Amino acid sequence: MRGLKTRQRADELMDDPALDDGLHVGALRGLARLNRLSRTAEAILAALLRIDGGNQNSKTPVRVLDLACGGGDITRRLASLTKRKGLPFEFDGCDLSERAVEYAREQATGSMRAGQFFVRDVLDGPLPQGYDYFVSSLFMHHLADGQAVSLVREMACATGRGFLVHDLERSSSGFFLAAAATRALTRSPIVHTDSLLSVRAAFSMEEMIDIAIRAGLTDAHCARLWPRRLLLTWTAPALNVD
Repeated sequence: MRGLKTRQRADELMDDPALDDGLHVGALRGLARLNRLSRTAEAILAALLRIDGGNQNSKTPVRVLDLACGGGDITRRLASLTKRKGLPFEFDGCDLSERAVEYAREQATGSMRAGQFFVRDVLDGPLPQGYDYFVSSLFMHHLADGQAVSLVREMACATGRGFLVHDLERSSSGFFLAAAATRALTRSPIVHTDSLLSVRAAFSMEEMIDIAIRAGLTDAHCARLWPRRLLLTWTAPALNVD
């Protein structure tokens, strides 16, 4: 599509603080369904285990913070998967939206505690300390280019071992897939609208790599994932693995 050659950022309905609570929760549920069926958490975990090398065999827990976690479905899924595999990972999640964090805490059962979700603006000040990895999923497209560069740089500075950025890829096929999938899998009018805005605001692979380079990370790696997603990964130099 001609209109997808460059990024087109626009305010998304879900980011409106005046959004009705019922619509907000409906959108969080719809997004969780889409993330589950697209196996987002599984893809992130596979990459996390690859870049983490043999560290998961240690008795010391590997601490991971999910930045801008929204309703926390990916965070909870990651915690559930690693618990099932017997891997010593601990996941926390943070988000700017108090409503999203409240919802995430309500849904936190089994593999996570409510207290593992907290309110935090990841663009305001330094990132929380003490985490081995940062994960960011479906958040980067909300940011201006300069904000994305700053966040990537901050993640590299604050992490103990590395980070993973998972997001949409801007493409015509991704646009039509988003339109079809959201209509088929959720009744949320918020998701129907925002999903298309998100694709228009997303980065191409070349742009995502350029974000990393501008942040000073020439050794970051970007790969395409199904369905029309990008995964940017970076590990601290001492931990780089093939």
